[in-house]
Amino acid sequence: MKADADVTLEEIDDSVHLLPCPYIEELLWDVPNSNSILASPLLLIQVTQFKCGGFSFAIRMNHTISDTLGLVQFLITIGEMDNGATQPSQLPIWHTLLPNLQKSCTTFEVLIACLGKCRTISLCLDPFDTVGVSYMVNARVIKDIQVPNGYYSNAFAFPMVLSEVGLVCDRPLGYALELVKEIKTQMTLEYIKSVAGLMVIKG
Repeated sequence: MKADADVTLEEIDDSVHLLPCPYIEELLWDVPNSNSILASPLLLIQVTQFKCGGFSFAIRMNHTISDTLGLVQFLITIGEMDNGATQPSQLPIWHTLLPNLQKSCTTFEVLIACLGKCRTISLCLDPFDTVGVSYMVNARVIKDIQVPNGYYSNAFAFPMVLSEVGLVCDRPLGYALELVKEIKTQMTLEYIKSVAGLMVIKG
């Protein structure tokens, strides 16, 4: 968007370099009710021209769109196109998703992670205490174990993962979810044998 200022850069030179800039509301329009991530504009550029012919370039970006280095590349491209370039020196990559985002999770795993995190927070434990999360895992559905049809005995166990309380409480839900997903990776044939041996020893 374009704006015009009724002052010169020289008139505000002493204060324009202060942080935070005292004229930020004039140099970059504050879109009403745009404080939340979902309501924030994806990209807003305001060019303000001063009486002396100088101008300011202000930009606001929704951080879900780009990081700082990505924004710098974008601004360089804008400058190149403004100077007459027919295409940017660094061509953009149009893939919107990272190629390695193939991991998935089940609804059950998300629920266990959410319940485990909420329970840990509600207990008000010492942040340096250790907390565990566990659930029953059916070995019959684990491909590497290959429990044969006709096996009538028990084929389940309760593997557990541990973490500091503070990490579970302070980090995003994704941290607890990774802990829950790690439980299933512990369900190996060696683990099943060790559980069976422990049951024999303990009776």
